[in-house]
Amino acid sequence: NVCQEATPDGSTTLGISECLMAEMRAWDGLLNDEYAGAREQYAAQDELPQKLQAAQRAWIAFRDADCAFAYDKYGDGSMRVIASASCQMNHTARRALDLKNMREP
Repeated sequence: NVCQEATPDGSTTLGISECLMAEMRAWDGLLNDEYAGAREQYAAQDELPQKLQAAQRAWIAFRDADCAFAYDKYGDGSMRVIASASCQMNHTARRALDLKNMREP
């Protein structure tokens, strides 16, 4: 909401979508940091880095398919852009937190 209020036309479909994607990019940076940290933490353990990579690739495929569905279910409506952006942001945030939680303290 802060982004939408600070952005000209922030309450339009495009403005809302741009704000959601900006937040998604912030979460994506955190996700990448947590993924790199998890790979580093488990680097010395047999097969765990490869299993983590396989899990991450499967998650990416799931996110992409789920968000494509979120987009497509609105047909030609303008809401599809917001639905897709929101889906990507939410999935990315959850995965970043999941990766953080799987790392040992």
